[in-house]
Amino acid sequence: MAKKILQDIHVRGSRGESEHVTRITRKEYYRPEYEEESRIPLEPNPIDDIEIPGEIDIDMAGVDEESSSVETIPVRSRVVSFDEDTEENDAVPSARPRRIASDMKVRSSRESNPLSALPVVHTRLSQPQIPDTTPEVSQVSRFSLGSLIPNISRKTLFIIGGSIIALVFLVWLLSFFEKAHVTIQAKEKELNLVGTTFTATKNTNAPISFEIMVFSDEEKKDMTLLDSMDVSIKAKGEVTLYNEYSSKPLKIVAGTFIADASGKAYTLDSTVTIPGFTLNKTTVIPGQITVRATSFLPGDAYNTTSNTFTVTSFKKDPVKFKKVYARLKTAFTGGAQGLVYVATDRDKAMLQAYALSTFKNSLIKKVQAQVPKGYILYPNASSFTHTVDSEITSKTPQAKIAIKGTLSAVLLREVDISRALIGKLLPQASVSEINQIYLDNIELLSFDFIPSGQLISKTLQTVSFKLSGSVHAKWQPKTSEILTGLLGADKDSVSHVFAKDPGVGSANVTIFPPWQSRIPNEASRIVITTE
Repeated sequence: MAKKILQDIHVRGSRGESEHVTRITRKEYYRPEYEEESRIPLEPNPIDDIEIPGEIDIDMAGVDEESSSVETIPVRSRVVSFDEDTEENDAVPSARPRRIASDMKVRSSRESNPLSALPVVHTRLSQPQIPDTTPEVSQVSRFSLGSLIPNISRKTLFIIGGSIIALVFLVWLLSFFEKAHVTIQAKEKELNLVGTTFTATKNTNAPISFEIMVFSDEEKKDMTLLDSMDVSIKAKGEVTLYNEYSSKPLKIVAGTFIADASGKAYTLDSTVTIPGFTLNKTTVIPGQITVRATSFLPGDAYNTTSNTFTVTSFKKDPVKFKKVYARLKTAFTGGAQGLVYVATDRDKAMLQAYALSTFKNSLIKKVQAQVPKGYILYPNASSFTHTVDSEITSKTPQAKIAIKGTLSAVLLREVDISRALIGKLLPQASVSEINQIYLDNIELLSFDFIPSGQLISKTLQTVSFKLSGSVHAKWQPKTSEILTGLLGADKDSVSHVFAKDPGVGSANVTIFPPWQSRIPNEASRIVITTE
């Protein structure tokens, strides 16, 4: 695009000793199109002058060529206006062109009167030699955003600037919400046991310790009796004799009569000796012994649950009669007379089978419900005893048969069993790692005494047994130590923190905002989830 240029031209000529200066002003011309490769900054006000090399011919009428002189002078030009079709915000170069100085050849001629007429000046600009317009930093006299970014309107620049400010503000704002979420997949493993043997003792300081639990219960079993017969049967039961009379043992012979509150008499089946009483400070603790007894007469009238009995032979000694007495241990039952229904051998066998299965399992469930926290009761870690009425009679076919049972069980400490299993199955685990491992479903393992059929009593001190089955081991990572190690750590180098904990199977760290490269320094901004 052509630029309109105004030149101020100063001509100095001489003839002989006479010298004159002629000024020709406001000579306008258009810069050729090739000048567009070196654009002048487009500003509404005139910019600094630049000098453009070229040649100018000055023809002065009436001047003799021979008497005229030629002098080389510089020509200064400056931009004073632009073409009307040029945009105000036209693209500008990255730097302004340097000043260019060149010489022009001036030829002048004039008449005898050098000032009689204004010379006719013809100018011819040669092709400018535009130098490299990339200046040193020190050569740039003026700077603006518009001089660096071509063809962008002020509105666009405003939008871009506002967007940058908003983005910076957003980044700053999100820094207050930085957080890290750590997901840890705990280590897991299946462990199998095949008849692994262990030994437990009652010593609480032993690797595996145990306690004995004894539980007794009774059940009335409904049964239909089909056989009947004419009988005369006495009732039988158990009583406990007490001695508050003397600190010395007291002998009671078989056949001694005792009576309930209603006067019904019963006799002792065997001779017993009641221990003497003892004193706990001022409290008397009577001696006692249990003995079986039988009703004096047959019949169901003697089937009783009366609780208190007196020794009738001591009536003559009021003190002894009061301080030697009996309490019901088991109810008197089985008394019958006349035509009654009785249990056959087949009925008795069915009752025994029921006692060893359903009744026993019922006792085990009741015992398990009372097992203290931290202990395990394996179904086979127990012994069971029971009794069924030997004399089963009823006036009607529908009878209720009493079954009594006692369950004695070995209770093992859960933490001892867990440690023992880990020690057997994971011998390489350190003490610290063992504390991190939790075993699921160890109560479902199969338990067997060695030898089988172990009798359990409160005096038992040592038992041997074997366990079989599989357990699921799951490690519990120390999240508090992991959290401490993660504070302020680079997210690309946190693997060593997880590697220190043997309970970590795998881990994933997510940081918000996503451009953050380090985990927050505050523990409250870190959330650890273990799966």
